[in-house]
Formats: sequence, C-alpha cells, structure tokens
Amino acid sequence: MGVSIRETCQEYLKRRLSEGWAALYLNEYKVVLFSPDGGIRRELDLRNDVETLRPNGAGSLTQQSGTPGANWANVDDAGGGDGDSSYNYEGTFDNEATDFYALPASSGSGTINKITVYGRVKMNEVGSFNMFNIRIWTNSTIYSIGKTITTSYVLYSGDWVQNPFTTAAWTWAEIDALEIGDEIQTNVGGEDQHITQVYVEVDYTPPVVPTVTTQAATSVEATTATGNGNITNTGGENCDYRGIAWDTVSRGDPGGLSPAASAYANYNSQGPGSYGTGAFTRSITGLPTGDTIYARAYAHNSAGWNWGAQVSFLTKPAAPTSVVASDNLNDKVTITWVKATGATGYQIYRDGTPLGWLGDVATGDDTGAGAPSITPGAAVAGDGLSTAHVSLSITGEGTNNGTTHTYKVRARNATGESVDSATDTGKRIPGALTCQWQRSAADSDASYSNISGTTEAYDDTGAPAPTITPGTASATDGPSTAYVTLSLAGESANIGAGRYYRCVLNASGCTQQITGVNRGYRGVGGLTYQWRRSAGDSDASYSNIGGATTDPYNDTGAPAGVITPGTASATNGSSAAHVTLSLAGESVADGAGRWYYCEVSATGAVTQDSTHNRGYRGVGALTRQWYRSAGDSDATYSLLSGATTDPYNDTTAPAPTITPGTGDASDGTSSVHVALSLSGQSANVGAGRFYKCLVSATGASSQYSTANRGYRAPGALTYQWQRSAADSDASYSNIGGATTDPYNDTGAPGNGEGRYFQCVENATGAAEQTSSSDRGYRWMGGKTAGMAAKMIMGPTTSL
Repeated sequence: MGVSIRETCQEYLKRRLSEGWAALYLNEYKVVLFSPDGGIRRELDLRNDVETLRPNGAGSLTQQSGTPGANWANVDDAGGGDGDSSYNYEGTFDNEATDFYALPASSGSGTINKITVYGRVKMNEVGSFNMFNIRIWTNSTIYSIGKTITTSYVLYSGDWVQNPFTTAAWTWAEIDALEIGDEIQTNVGGEDQHITQVYVEVDYTPPVVPTVTTQAATSVEATTATGNGNITNTGGENCDYRGIAWDTVSRGDPGGLSPAASAYANYNSQGPGSYGTGAFTRSITGLPTGDTIYARAYAHNSAGWNWGAQVSFLTKPAAPTSVVASDNLNDKVTITWVKATGATGYQIYRDGTPLGWLGDVATGDDTGAGAPSITPGAAVAGDGLSTAHVSLSITGEGTNNGTTHTYKVRARNATGESVDSATDTGKRIPGALTCQWQRSAADSDASYSNISGTTEAYDDTGAPAPTITPGTASATDGPSTAYVTLSLAGESANIGAGRYYRCVLNASGCTQQITGVNRGYRGVGGLTYQWRRSAGDSDASYSNIGGATTDPYNDTGAPAGVITPGTASATNGSSAAHVTLSLAGESVADGAGRWYYCEVSATGAVTQDSTHNRGYRGVGALTRQWYRSAGDSDATYSLLSGATTDPYNDTTAPAPTITPGTGDASDGTSSVHVALSLSGQSANVGAGRFYKCLVSATGASSQYSTANRGYRAPGALTYQWQRSAADSDASYSNIGGATTDPYNDTGAPGNGEGRYFQCVENATGAAEQTSSSDRGYRWMGGKTAGMAAKMIMGPTTSL
C-alpha cells in the first residue's frame, strides 16, 4: 500500500475488515469498527470518505533512533505493521524523544469532519515507562494525546475534530501542512519502547455539486450587461469556478456539462479560486445590440458542474451610425442615420438639446436650426468711371451661413436608450444671392424704381448720358503760309446727370435686405475732334480732313499759295569777273479760301458740329536759287551755292583764258637795246553756260524760271617782260617798265652778252600766262662783226 490512499467509507470498511477489524452496524449509515487488538473503536459514516496519509519524509523534529533505515521509512507500514522488522526507539535521548514526519499532499475534497492519527507501539523492556504520546505539528505548534501502552504491539489513535490552533474545522491546506509523529518516553535509555507504525486518517464528507441560481441581468447596455448568479449551497466544498454563460438563442439546462461543453456560445468564468455561498457577478461583453440574450449562472466544485435557471434580457440598441447632418439646405437641416438593430425609436439632439422622439425612421428635419442671413453691404455707383454706363457694385455684401449645430442621434427600445451616436455638424445655408438694382427718378435719394440690372456688378446704360457743347470754330486768314490754323472756343464735354442707386438683396432662407444707397453718374470721354473742309470757296460740300483731330489743328492741306517764276537773264561777257543773273516777271499769291467746321465728339455723348468759318493759307516772300548747266548746253544743272539773290553775279562761271603767244628777242640788231616782241598772243572769253532760277515762297510750290545762256569776257591783255640773270634760260626777274608789246630792253648787257627773255601776260578775269622764252643781245659799236661773234662764240668759232 502506498503512502496515501483515498477511499470512500465503504471502501475503507471493506479494507479494515480485511485487516481483521470487527464491525457493528448501528443504522443505515453508521458503523462502528473495532481494531483487532481492541485498542480502537472507530465510528464510520458510510456517506463520507477517508483519506489515509503515511509518512513520506522527515518532519520538523527527529530525536528518535531507528532501524534499519530512515525514521519516517520505519513507520510508514500499511496493514497491521511489520513488527520489529523496522521500528524507531528513543535511542540516546533521556526521558523522551519526538519524531515528526512529513506527509504526501492530500487529494481529498469536501468538508473535513476530523483527523485521526494512529501509532502502533509497545514497551520493549519491563519496568520502562508505559506512556506514549500521539502528536501533530500544525501552525508551528505541537499538540499531543497521551496513551498508556503494554508490552505487546497495540494500535493507538487520537482524534482532532478541529484544528487545535484555529479551533475551526480543518482545511485541506492545513492538512497539506500537517506533520504527524509521536513521543517515546524512557527512564533508562536504549530501547524502552518500539514504534513501528504512524499514519493519519482524514475523515471528510465528499462534496456534491453546488446549488446555484440565476438572477436578472443588470446594467444592461447595448453590448454589455452584468450577469448575476448566487451560490446558495457550495455542495460541501467551496467552488473553484463560477460564471455566467449566454447565447442569442434559448438553451436547455446543460446538466453536468462544463460551459465549454455546453450549447451556450459564450461564457465568462471566474476561477480557479475558492468561492463560498453568496451572490456573484460576471461581465457580459460583445453582445449584439438590440437583441434578446439568454443567460444562465453556473458553479463548479470537485463534484462537478451545476447550473441555475435561464433568464433573458433585451440589450439596448446600438447608437445609430453614419449620422450625417446636411449643410446644403436653406430651410432646414436634415439629419440621416443608419438604423440600429432592435431600435423602435430615435431622437435627434441639436447642441445637446433633444428635439423629440421619432418613430422607427432613419431621417429627421430640424427646421428650428439657426437661419442664414444676408449682410446687405453698401451700393457703389461709379462717379464718371464710364461714359457708357454707371458701374454699379456692392461692397461688404454677403450671405452668412446659419449657426453651425452639432447633431447626434440616440436609439431606444424597451430596455432603454442607446449611447450617443457619433456627432456631425450641420447648418442651414443661404441660397444664391439675387440682386435687383433700383435707380432714383432724379438726382435725389427718393422715388426709386427697378432697372433691368439683376447682378451684383451691373452697368446701368440707362443712366442719363453725358452731353457736348460744341463751341465756335475759327479758321485763320493767311497768317501762315504752311497751313490754315483751325481752333475752337467754348467747347466742352459734360458728365451725365447724377442718380441715386440701391440694390434689393434676396437669398432663399434669408430675410430680404436693401443695401445702403450711393450716387453715381456717367462720365464723359475726352473731347475728340474731326475738322471738315469745304470743296470750294463756299460754305458747302464738306469732307473730313485726314488726321485733323486736334484743337487747334493746322490744315496743311488747304490750297497753297501760287508762284509765277518769271524769265531768267544771263549776261554775255559784260563782266570778266562774273556772269550777271537776273529775273523778270516773277510773283507769288495767297492760297484759295476754304470753309471749315469741326465735328466734336466725346465717348458717351452725341457728336455735335461747331459753327462754320472761312480761312486760307498765306504765302511767304519769294526766295531764289540759281542753277548752272555743267557744259555749254541746256542740260545737267546743279545748284550754285549761295546764288540766292536777284540779280546774282556768278563769279564761278568758267573764267576767260589767255593764249600767251611766242616771245622774240633781237640778236644784236641794236647796240642800244634788245628789241622784245610777241606773236600769236590773245585774251579769250570764258566758256558759255546756261542758267535758270528755282523761285520759292513759303506755302507755295517752287517753280523754275526760263533758261538763258551767259559767259564771262576777259579784260585787255597786259605785259610784263622778264630777263634772265645770266646767259641761261633760268633765274628770271621783271624788267622795270617793260609792259608793252613790243618793248626795247635798254638794260640788256652793253658788252653784247646774251640774255633770255619771256613775257608774263595778264587779262582781267583770266589766269596769268607766260610766253615762250627767247635769247637776245645788244650789238657792240666800233667792233667788227667777227670780233663780236668771237666774243660771243669764243675763240674756236670762225666767222
């Protein structure tokens, strides 16, 4: 047999009878057992169980000696014991020796009625003490029951109905901490007493399943509730588990099944623990909203599971989802949501204020939401900004959304209201702003009537138009040769008459508003001009003058003055220095008269005509520019620089010329002089040229005169004879007084030495010319011709 055994009392009775115990039945449940040696009377309740625990190790105190092995192993015998095969004794201790032994863990459960500790012992020597103590160690305290022993092995026992330390019923934890043992007493030492067997029996009433009831669920919400149960009877031992099981369908009593094995889909257990009688709660979570839930309490002890009656409850509906508050309507805020399962009604809250319960619907209208409004602003009317209209606009106007409200929705059913839904903001918004412009009848803030303008920015083309005062035209009478100056006096552009404006504003959902008023008027553009000229010298047949758009304006297209160029005359040799040019019959006249008026315009106003006036171009004084031909023909003319007078002397006409001729000096024909003379010389007139004059006058077209030929004539030839310094054709100088042709040079050398002679010829208007040179000499008086020749020719010359 092991160190522990758990038996029902019936099993225990059977075993004890097999060990030689005698039984006496008292009644149906009660039996009295007597040990074989008669030392123990043991009462049994056959409805209880017994757990026998034998030593399995040394305890807190070991004072005895033992044989053959460890003390605890010497006394763990089952049955009737093994006598002196193994035992403990007092050993070297004087008077007394105590051993305590550890026990295996208990496996029983239920209510412990008592414990009985057994010891089989004898006096080993006559005359030794006959006292023996059965002992327990609990809560660090020793408790003993004394026995008187004999010289034969007898089984003794001691009962403890309660834990002597706590004076309360034993607990299984105390059993697991319990140590059992004995005390041997001696007066001589050695082996006065032998103990061969020690064990304990735990008598307990085994548990039955607990009794549990189910109460109504409390704190029922949409997805949670509190399940309520009550253990009214633990069944003999505290429960190790208790809880609530639930489902969405009704389930039958699970009997002895565990929650996991039951048909219930969900459960919440508490344990392992130690739970006595009394109410308990378990949270129920994850419930479907708005649904009927079936719940049942349960409890468990070592005898098994037991269940209370089933109860049902209805969860609150979930909060509505997808709550949307409109923000696009003028007259209300519409709130929509997705219904909650099991809900029978809904209530909208605006900013936390309930708006009243609705039925089983998914939408509701809040017509009491704050209305949108119009800020009318002020009208702005243009002050002459446009010539075509008065520009109308509004400043500061606008529409304003209604108050933004926060909305939520709750659902309800018979159990109660859901929690708040998620919120959404909504508001009423204004419709599109519409405008109706109004204009006063006159220039005062009164008597308004609608105009066609229905937009915020509107151009009132019906406002009074601007006007023009065209003024008086003036055309000059000849002060300018280039144009007729045209001008106006008294002309003006006048702005349109003023009007007052206001705008009536409307928007769906809003109260009509009228803007502040403002005065405006049409402006007028700058004056523009278009001059017109008559076709002839009469107030009729007008046409526009191209480009004549200013005031004043110079009409260069008016008829110009007229020139009569006259007849040119060029002198024929009357002067050696120039050709005299002159005109006859030239003249100039003013331009022809014309009539003028001006079309005066301004943007936004009707064009007006000025008064009419006659004018004409004057003409400047005549100016002249002479031209000369390139050759002696009436062609290829070019301007004579500076030739701008009448008459004009052309000093640049081709000059006269000189043909200088051949000089001749006498060779000894006279002893007094050398006779000098020229042959073939002449003075010639200048080459002829043709002339004409360009006659001009400011404001008139220039005209050419007729052409005429002229030329320069030379003056009379003059002479200046020159003589060489020596007998060579070089180093000439004037001979004083030698200015005639012929001329006798008395200053030539008297010794007959030769000299060279030439004549410088001039004529007024012609370039100086020099004749060819010639050698001459004087004859020497009294000498022969031969001598003279010799003197002249040298000694090698023969005459």
